[in-house]
Amino acid sequence: MLGSFSLEPAERGFVIVDEQPLAWSADPGEQVHAVNPDGTMWLTAGIGFAKDADGRSIEDRRPFVEFDLGAPRELSALQVWNYCEGHVRDLTSRGVRELRVLTSAGPDAPWAEAGRFTLPRCSGPARPESLPLKRQGIRRVRLEPLSNHAGVTYPAAGDPPDNGFVGLAEVRFLDAAGRPIPGVRVAAVSSELASFRRTAAHLVDGSGLEITRRGWKDQGLPFYAGPVSYEQTYEIPSPQGRYLLRLGDWNGSVARVRVNGRLAGRIVAPPWECDLTPWIRPGANRIAVEVVGTLKNTLGPHHGNPPLGSAWPGMFQRGPQAGPPPGREYSTVAYGLFQPFRLERRGHGR
Repeated sequence: MLGSFSLEPAERGFVIVDEQPLAWSADPGEQVHAVNPDGTMWLTAGIGFAKDADGRSIEDRRPFVEFDLGAPRELSALQVWNYCEGHVRDLTSRGVRELRVLTSAGPDAPWAEAGRFTLPRCSGPARPESLPLKRQGIRRVRLEPLSNHAGVTYPAAGDPPDNGFVGLAEVRFLDAAGRPIPGVRVAAVSSELASFRRTAAHLVDGSGLEITRRGWKDQGLPFYAGPVSYEQTYEIPSPQGRYLLRLGDWNGSVARVRVNGRLAGRIVAPPWECDLTPWIRPGANRIAVEVVGTLKNTLGPHHGNPPLGSAWPGMFQRGPQAGPPPGREYSTVAYGLFQPFRLERRGHGR
């Protein structure tokens, strides 16, 4: 096909549509959980994998984790980030599939089932799932995994695959106004893989959470690796002092800076600035920042939840047997400029 076009995610891969112009807008981003679980997620000790202090094999066949909200609270929902291990290989099958939620008014009060929910398997960084949970006077919450994405059901019998591991990445409790409840602590847990720093305390400490942005991959260019230019015009009647261009939130391999069409410099490292003083002239100055992506989005690997920063031959052999997955499940990186660049004047005189 010749000519310009855009790509939209479909049930299988992408479909070609008419070219859609790129639009810049302030992007608050989405809070996702990174794929490295060490020191950021909770994972049970499994069945027959770890040993206790007396050297006996740990068999966690009924996994659970309990939380104390500190005082009776009114709940509106839970936010859950599922287990998304993928820094070495794809182990997202350890994530919870079916989850039972119970609540209690206090340490000595009986548990009452508040709901059962199905969590999707992660593909890359975990995105939050909102579980409605309208309850009043609740101080303790108990989460019981009933199955994982490897097909293990709990209570587990026999020798389940992958030692029956199951886990979560992060949990938040929202009050009646939808605000996160502070000071939540873990009150009890069936087991945790402490030797790998995958302990239940990480479920409520925010470790591993990061902001993902909406780049040009989400605007019809999922495989594009070249530059995208962001431009602003500044009126400077009488230039005085030094003029520095500062970048805020952005992502790319390099940012090229042009003033009135002339290359003024490149930004590749902190403090993310470029001296434009020699190129500023009296009157209108058209400043362009060209953010350049990488070949990661063009060449991949795109499947199998690959970790960023490496691309071994085997990673390109992990295509789904059933054919292309949904377009939104392709592993691509959000490149772009996520907030306007700034032109700062420092000092006086030329």
